[in-house]
Amino acid sequence: MRWLGVFFDRKLSFKKHIEIMATRALSTIAGLRILANSFRGLSVLNARLLYKTVVLPVLTFASPVWFTGIRQKSLIKPLEQHLQNI
Repeated sequence: MRWLGVFFDRKLSFKKHIEIMATRALSTIAGLRILANSFRGLSVLNARLLYKTVVLPVLTFASPVWFTGIRQKSLIKPLEQHLQNI
């Protein structure tokens, strides 16, 4: 079930929400790579600024809802894996 952009499941584990947000972030990163790879591509400063303003909000969307403490570190692993592939 989706409500206000947050994907809920019956157990409230938020795994599906995190997977969807990680996939969205990857597609956004793919678009940024196209911009950065052009002949007169983005400078490192501008690429970093775009990453901070576009990708990080997608990854951390509703994080106060689904991340309630350090015990949920397993939820962050898919996000970390996607960030390592950048």
